[in-house]
Amino acid sequence: MFGDWKQKWMKDCDSWMGRRLWGTFNRTGLFKGNIYPYVLTNTKFCAPYYGYERIKDFEALVKQGMIKKEEYENFYKDIVNLSQKDEYFYAITIYIYVGTPLRTDSTRIHPTY
Repeated sequence: MFGDWKQKWMKDCDSWMGRRLWGTFNRTGLFKGNIYPYVLTNTKFCAPYYGYERIKDFEALVKQGMIKKEEYENFYKDIVNLSQKDEYFYAITIYIYVGTPLRTDSTRIHPTY
């Protein structure tokens, strides 16, 4: 999951890559497959839940000067308040491509399953 936050080893990032997976793989002519969306949901705001960790990642925006510390703190307090009232909800859709390689030449192995 590196589409939404640029890692040091990356030249750039593409937060829309999940939406492009099907076309990207099928366009090569090397695979035939399908996309399966998976919706991850969290209703608890604490470690180690994914939504909690992503919101904590926003601290990096403060360090980079992209948002003011006060803005982040206010946002974080709002989320904590929602959690305390059992109203916190986080969701993200993950796109999974499941495909099989197509035999295109004598060196390519064709799956037997």
